[in-house]
Amino acid sequence: MARRVRQPRSRTSRRPNCAGVRLVLVVGMFVGVVAVGGAWWQQREPIDTAHPESRRLGAPRAPPSTVSRRGSRGEPLRGPTGLRLLVADAPAPFVLDVYRGTIRRITGLPADGERGVAIAPVGRHALVLSQRLCAGCPPLSNLYLVRHDSTVATPLGSASQAVPSRNGDSVWILRRRDPRQCAIARIGLDGRRRLRARQVSCRTGLVAELPAGLLIENSGTRGRDAHNALLAPGGRVIRLPYQQARPLVGNLVLIGAYPRAPLLLRDVRSGAVLRLCWPSRSGYGLGEATGAPNRRLALVEFAKYSPEHRLDMWLLDAVSRRWRHLPGMPAKLIPKATDVKWTADGAVVVLSGGLLAVWRPGEPRLATHRVPPPRQPGSQFLIW
Repeated sequence: MARRVRQPRSRTSRRPNCAGVRLVLVVGMFVGVVAVGGAWWQQREPIDTAHPESRRLGAPRAPPSTVSRRGSRGEPLRGPTGLRLLVADAPAPFVLDVYRGTIRRITGLPADGERGVAIAPVGRHALVLSQRLCAGCPPLSNLYLVRHDSTVATPLGSASQAVPSRNGDSVWILRRRDPRQCAIARIGLDGRRRLRARQVSCRTGLVAELPAGLLIENSGTRGRDAHNALLAPGGRVIRLPYQQARPLVGNLVLIGAYPRAPLLLRDVRSGAVLRLCWPSRSGYGLGEATGAPNRRLALVEFAKYSPEHRLDMWLLDAVSRRWRHLPGMPAKLIPKATDVKWTADGAVVVLSGGLLAVWRPGEPRLATHRVPPPRQPGSQFLIW
């Protein structure tokens, strides 16, 4: 997840718009983060595990104190929600009906040895990357497709990383040819190659496909010379003058890890730069960013790991550059064990272990619900 994108021009922006920043603070796969691929192919840190293969949820319980603050408490998620999630788990993900509390396992995936499993949406369907984990053995991972009307995974071939295309009809994959050489290719949902493979260093990571091209990340030996780059539709690679870009909406990416570094909104195609004010507290670093279906709003996470894990979530309007704090934040959630997604009608869904929270922009509280946690550490999921 070649026509050359023009080298970004370094244009300074107007002063950051900090209006609306001081609202009440708001919300929101393995220990050490086992990398199962780039970008969304990441395992999360462990929390509570073990649940039976299939069971029903009891009545919603009151939200724990870890996700609420005085004057901003959550409330139980009520009524038929129609919300279904595909939750990453090893050796196979499961489909969770939130209201009924039922679980259905995905079949057709390998179950031998210890495995890490990651998922991502491609159109209405899901990609599943299953990686065999063992010490001292060469990486071995395979990509599968689960269609929306099925619970059976079909193989697409080997891949160490994968990101979906923007139109949902194909997948960008990174395959290892030998210990030093890898290749980027694009395949259809039938597993057939769409474009000729391009040889790259195995220190390349796939980030996401943007309107301007495929955003990737590169680094030299020992992590030196780290930078982002753009693989344009014609095949040309454009080096970008920054690193660790978080895709936001359209061609916009978010740059800046900590409060002392500028928090910038950059257009990868035009090079335009807008400076944003830092909304979170000191001691928090920039985490993941998740764009909304309306391609204007994005949920941005700010994370703190010491002396205890905390997660702080903010809503960013990419047009006005205004921030809005989610209710109940910062919260005692493990950042790398928490995942966020948008529903098609603009609601935010947060999953952290066995805790599910739903929020719509403008609502004063989160609606929370207890769900079966995955056995695999982390809480990666898709709206299904």
